[in-house]
Amino acid sequence: MKTTDTLPRQSATRSTPIQATPKSPEKSRGREASQVEQVDSLFTTLRTRKISMSACHAIVKLYMASGSNRERLLLSTLAGKIGITNAAITSVVDSMESHGFAVRQRDTTDRRSVVISLTPEGKHFAESLGASVQS
Repeated sequence: MKTTDTLPRQSATRSTPIQATPKSPEKSRGREASQVEQVDSLFTTLRTRKISMSACHAIVKLYMASGSNRERLLLSTLAGKIGITNAAITSVVDSMESHGFAVRQRDTTDRRSVVISLTPEGKHFAESLGASVQS
């Protein structure tokens, strides 16, 4: 005797899945081209100003931290946020300082620690990065 597993039958009133309305390929390609142009413009800006991607990432992370009522971060915290070592963050911060985007200071509560904060120019640069990515 042969036994087979069967699935329970579904009712005849089964709803059909909602399908997304197809987007116009022309609009989609136009939007994609615009986004590619914006990213290309961003990379050109970074390249001409000689700003590394790590420094760009650090500027964005510092800007996001300043939005959460923290005006500055420990260097070790920033290194962890952007995924680089504590040793590597030094050259990134050196670059940010040389461009005038950030300032490094000793922590007032722990003199062994160093904190970094964005300058007004650094905040402006972060905002322009966000605007170019969002539009």
